[in-house]
Amino acid sequence: MAHGRTFERLPQVSPYRSPSLFIRSVLSPTAVAVTINGGKEVDALAFEEVMARHVGEAAKKVISIWIEKCLGAGQRVLEEERDGLERRDGMIKRKAVEIDLVANLPKMFGPEVADRVVAQVQKAFRVV
Repeated sequence: MAHGRTFERLPQVSPYRSPSLFIRSVLSPTAVAVTINGGKEVDALAFEEVMARHVGEAAKKVISIWIEKCLGAGQRVLEEERDGLERRDGMIKRKAVEIDLVANLPKMFGPEVADRVVAQVQKAFRVV
């Protein structure tokens, strides 16, 4: 699966290799990290287009592969276990956002970008 290769062919995209050991350690070996260069004046619309057309499409393809391979492969959870698992999963999600994102993103990207990213992650994972 070479979804990352399609990004690298775009003229405004180049591979990103972080100088930070922390960032390199938290990225999956299969992660695709890129820099999107808008030139001297960053064109927000061009950035959004790259995200929607290329990143979004690749993400949809990967997710559909996961769904195809994993859907129905799990075990049924008993009703009495479900509440405990949902509470545990909610706590893990909240702590991951608090410890990993809220604590580190502002240092790396500034408070404005960090707040936007955290808000979207919280929305996507229904973490409040």
